[in-house]
Amino acid sequence: MDKLVVKSAVLTTYDETYASVLLNVQYKKEDVKAFEGVPDSFKTDLTMEQEHEIEEMLARSPAEQINTLLELIFECIVFKIDVPQNINDEDYIDISQISFRDQLIGYIDTSPFEEDLQIDDSLMVVIGQMPSDMDDQLRILTAQSVDFWQVLFIGKKNVSVT
Repeated sequence: MDKLVVKSAVLTTYDETYASVLLNVQYKKEDVKAFEGVPDSFKTDLTMEQEHEIEEMLARSPAEQINTLLELIFECIVFKIDVPQNINDEDYIDISQISFRDQLIGYIDTSPFEEDLQIDDSLMVVIGQMPSDMDDQLRILTAQSVDFWQVLFIGKKNVSVT
């Protein structure tokens, strides 16, 4: 990661937009490895509008909250979303089409690691700002959970680099 910081310092002398794009590509390649085993059905890309909404959420939130949110999202993906489901089960629900915010809240309520995370009211406010209404075009689905984590992680890295 130190190499990326050095690259960033050199690139900022050029067009900042170009540097940001290069950094995003670099981070994206490295962060995909964290979710290699997660099914592709949860790696759907966010729209540009959704990414912009996440960037605004990032700008409004303290770094500590973003760190906790990243940890929470990672755990939710690994311990809840990536659990294989039997599609022949009569209780089967395609969770990929459920609001990711609802999945996060459900995970918080049932997390075996609840005491390890510092989930306070202000973090719940941040989670509550995630669009989840069925008719909201910015609604983030569970199918987009991996990309959501990556966009949030990349945004956090870009903020800490600049």
